[in-house]
Amino acid sequence: MAELDKLPYEAMSKQQLIDELQLLHSSAAGAEDGLRACEKRHSEIFDNLPAGIWIEDWSAAKTMLDDLAGQVVEDFRGYFQEHPDALIALYKRIPTNFISDGVVDIEVVLLCWTVWQRS
Repeated sequence: MAELDKLPYEAMSKQQLIDELQLLHSSAAGAEDGLRACEKRHSEIFDNLPAGIWIEDWSAAKTMLDDLAGQVVEDFRGYFQEHPDALIALYKRIPTNFISDGVVDIEVVLLCWTVWQRS
């Protein structure tokens, strides 16, 4: 583990990141200090991923879908085509709780590309 601590996350392979996450998860299970360290390291890994990742909370949307199913809605696609406002309301019930820096990087690249294309 000491060897992995010396490597920056950018230089680690996908398998090394997975192994590190598994090790961190198992070692932090019992102690509060270990849990804080684990959260910090997971956050660093999450923030430094080259891909954009976000965490959404779908629990309120599921509750709405369960309520609709309780009202004997069997064809959700047809229901939402007939009730587009309900689809918008469903979408608004899905908050994004966390966004990785990779998403921001992607947005910056897309913005730069768009500006470059227009010039």
